[in-house]
Amino acid sequence: MNKFIFLRVPKTASQTFTNKILRKYFNPERFLADGTENINITLNVFNNRPMTYNYKFDDYTKFDCISGHFLIDKYLFLNYNNIAFLRDPIERIISQYFFQKRKCEEEKPTGAWKIVDEFFKSGGDIIDFAKIYNNHQVYYLGKDLSKLDFLGIQEEFDLSYRIFCKKFNLTYFKYQSGNINKKKEKISKDIRKEILKYNIEDYELYKKALEIFEEQKRRFL
Repeated sequence: MNKFIFLRVPKTASQTFTNKILRKYFNPERFLADGTENINITLNVFNNRPMTYNYKFDDYTKFDCISGHFLIDKYLFLNYNNIAFLRDPIERIISQYFFQKRKCEEEKPTGAWKIVDEFFKSGGDIIDFAKIYNNHQVYYLGKDLSKLDFLGIQEEFDLSYRIFCKKFNLTYFKYQSGNINKKKEKISKDIRKEILKYNIEDYELYKKALEIFEEQKRRFL
């Protein structure tokens, strides 16, 4: 059986892929949703510190799939298939900004979310946000995409899923997308240029991902 490590870069359709798709292939006791690093990642991002892992070796081999918001280094010691989705970095920043803004407005912030809430209450705008969450895909995945055994593109989600099934000889299941913002915010071209200015490394990584994705299409479809 295929075993997977799914690196959930925020706002790349990772929630849909985890909850609506990946979970269908594994028994619940063999599936680990690793959310232990979420708070530490948020704290490190806001304080501009690198994320490092200093933990004791545990027996993760009892799990067939591990999914969560963690950096690619964490589970490289396992001989599993590393998979991830990438997204146009401008659209990803816009999506994350409005998602976190709505969450802070609609829910009582706790833990690291208090830091995010303070950011918005202090008047932080989307450009400030882009500076803080700059190059977030590189932050999670690094610059070497060869560490991934499969990569999907958020803008081509269904096609990505079909390639995933072909590559790993899995059944394609119908699914319903989740965590979708039906209200699309209008962002000017000037603001988009500013966002891109702080996310050039992510943009370069995304271009590489698109090339790899085209190769996957030629190979598996």
